Amino acid sequence: EVRSDRQIADMRHGFESVQGAIGFEFSLGAFDDFVEAALGGTWATGGDTSATTLNTVASGNKITRGSGSFVSDGFKAGDIVALADLGDNDGNYTVLSVAALEMVVLETVTDESGDADETVTVVGEKCDVGTAVNTFTIERRFTDITKYQVFTGCAVNNWSMQIQPEQIVGGSFDIVGMAFAAVSGSSLGSPAAAPTNSPFDAFNGTISIEGASVAVVTGLDFSVSNNRNVQPVVGSTSSPDIFDGQFNLEG
Repeated sequence: EVRSDRQIADMRHGFESVQGAIGFEFSLGAFDDFVEAALGGTWATGGDTSATTLNTVASGNKITRGSGSFVSDGFKAGDIVALADLGDNDGNYTVLSVAALEMVVLETVTDESGDADETVTVVGEKCDVGTAVNTFTIERRFTDITKYQVFTGCAVNNWSMQIQPEQIVGGSFDIVGMAFAAVSGSSLGSPAAAPTNSPFDAFNGTISIEGASVAVVTGLDFSVSNNRNVQPVVGSTSSPDIFDGQFNLEG
């Protein structure tokens, strides 16, 4: 519109989108949802055998079986497994290699024959790369006025980790989101508190191949990038979705 006073007669707010980063010190359990969202996968239990006959063989530090398959049961090199009901060999072991009837472990075992009630199970859970796009509602709290800014449709775009000598293990989650609201009251009520485990540090750790140390570690940084984005569309002030991209891991 051409006006004689050369002023702007009207205006609109633009496209809504959310960008930012959440820094952290990494600790057990506190960021499971964000790690899952960064990888696009789902936390799941690892390999597990039902009660069967298992034996330990001191020569080569092996856990063996006469039937079934460790591979089909989901065990992989690098797993931490718990062996149960096999006498003095009960405990946790690091898996170096897996075949159908044989699992080689890092730690020392003694010769022992089972009686059909033994089990071996991966300790904890694992999350592999997948295609799910998990979104969150994230609130920023202003403590001086007890108000909150609410960000909705937020996905983890990038995840970076830094493991450096004499430091706490830390990093950040880069967020991309679809919309936000004016500062107001909380929309989340009273969420469950995060776990309070102590953060990890860089004083312990090795790089090894088949149990043998192969490097002096002076630092380890890596980042996950999902290349996700939001897109302006006709008919809405916000993106209709988080659009996924190619998964990249570097470091």
